[in-house]
Amino acid sequence: EQVCQQQPTHDCNTVYDTVVDLVPRQECNTVHNQQCRQVPRQQCNTVQVPKVDYVQEQQCDQVPEQVCNTVSEQVCNTEYEQECSTTYEQECRTDYSQECSTTYEQECRTDYSQECSTTYEQECTTVTDRQCSTTYEKQCHTTT
Repeated sequence: EQVCQQQPTHDCNTVYDTVVDLVPRQECNTVHNQQCRQVPRQQCNTVQVPKVDYVQEQQCDQVPEQVCNTVSEQVCNTEYEQECSTTYEQECRTDYSQECSTTYEQECRTDYSQECSTTYEQECTTVTDRQCSTTYEKQCHTTT
């Protein structure tokens, strides 16, 4: 007589699978920007300025003058008359005035800023997995 049985067979395999991920990477650079502009500066100096004025001066003197009259006899007497003359005198002095000038100087400054950008890189990893399956085989044998 023949007897049959289901005999399990266990079979396992290692399966390799590649997993792809996008990994973000941030890169930053320091950027410097130089800005220049003309800045006005005012500079003042005190300057001596010679000045000449003409001053009018009147000077009067009593000048004797002899006046004679003829009358039967000559009588003379001295009369005084005022005689005036105008003279001009030069008067010098130093005045001070302020002289200002505007100059322009270049003033520069550097601004620093950071510029960042994100890039994505592909990162691949291999994942191993064990897959097993059980199959049943019919095995028969004869018994007596």
